[in-house]
Amino acid sequence: MSEYEFSESQNVVIRDLARKMRVVGILFCLLGLLYLLAAAGTFLGALQGHGSVALGAHEHLVSVGAGAGNLIAAVIYLAIGLWTGED
Repeated sequence: MSEYEFSESQNVVIRDLARKMRVVGILFCLLGLLYLLAAAGTFLGALQGHGSVALGAHEHLVSVGAGAGNLIAAVIYLAIGLWTGED
């Protein structure tokens, strides 16, 4: 089996793409962390009843559902970010 070597100009293009994809990975990780904070805030808000007004059963389920959606988005963005930013 023969080995394939890229030319120097191809190596430059690949290095440039790798550098840009690391930036994309970092941005996805930051977005994932923001969604993780949003999920934590939503869950805490649902547990505490959003201030002085206690949540009804329907509002509580909506808050828990929104928190779960934020948590799922956080996991997806973090997974993409970590995978994209790998060396």
